[in-house]
Amino acid sequence: MPYTKYEDPWVNADSATGGGNESTPIVAAALNNIEDGIFDAFAEAEAASAGVASHLADVTDAHDASAISVLDAGGNFTGDDVEEVLVEIAALLVESDLSYVEFTSIVSTTAAEPGAQVVTAGSLAYDGTSSYDIEFFCPNVIVGAAGESVYTLLMLDGTSKGRIGKSSISAGNNKQEPVLVRRRLTSSDLTAGSHTISINIASSAGTTVTADAGAGGAGVLVPGYLRIIRVR
Repeated sequence: MPYTKYEDPWVNADSATGGGNESTPIVAAALNNIEDGIFDAFAEAEAASAGVASHLADVTDAHDASAISVLDAGGNFTGDDVEEVLVEIAALLVESDLSYVEFTSIVSTTAAEPGAQVVTAGSLAYDGTSSYDIEFFCPNVIVGAAGESVYTLLMLDGTSKGRIGKSSISAGNNKQEPVLVRRRLTSSDLTAGSHTISINIASSAGTTVTADAGAGGAGVLVPGYLRIIRVR
């Protein structure tokens, strides 16, 4: 393209060395090359500016979550970017079963506390920060004699955490009813490491009490279960 403002008397340093005595005239071709470079740079800057503007205007996909780092000054997460942290948060917000164990056998005992084991989740690893709901269901608990009670006990590592259920009969014989109980244990109970949670039944007066369950189907009791749920 022509450089219309070129004047012959213009001089510049030596084009080959960058030095010289500034006696070498700037010719039209050199100025045209400079002008071409300026126009090219301007065009590239405009294209880049349009890309930046489009990026800033994008309210849904300007950056992938995996491309955004996380400071996490409190040390609450293990992830290094937003995507990883969102996965961790989702896992904490949604209840998830750590264990679900069914039982179909009948357990009877005359023993006082801690009684006899009905079902166990076995040894499981706990993170030491989460809380867990312990849920127990038995389709039929039987108390066989007047003045008797059957206690449902929550057992942690072989030690009773207390009675989470009690069925009693004041008169007559053979009271039967389903049991559904739920109790939350926090990290103060379930410290980091392996623990065993079980459910026992015990008799209050030395007569027979029973946890009754079956395999399900027509005319048959359904299984009972022990469920351990991480809640946060």
